[in-house]
Amino acid sequence: MQKITFHKRTILTGTHPKRTAVAALADVELGKMTRITKNITIAVSHGTYRKARVWAAKHDTSVSEIVETLLDYLPGVVQAFHELRKKYPDFESRGRTAD
Repeated sequence: MQKITFHKRTILTGTHPKRTAVAALADVELGKMTRITKNITIAVSHGTYRKARVWAAKHDTSVSEIVETLLDYLPGVVQAFHELRKKYPDFESRGRTAD
């Protein structure tokens, strides 16, 4: 990882061999922030994988961006669900019919 200070900003260029100091400086000039990412491995069915790839292509994004967004929103969704359960104790049974 390379650390660069440019116009009183410190940026990290990352470990990718194609990620050069020049590219990082260009990002700073364009107002982009360089971020460090971590890789994770997940296992999904072939059908889920295909649906995710098709959805990502239709929305001009990547499966990685979809997963990152979902993981970012997950804590808020869980918190909202817990708040709904506290406010409406029978929340989970609403809309269901007896079998």
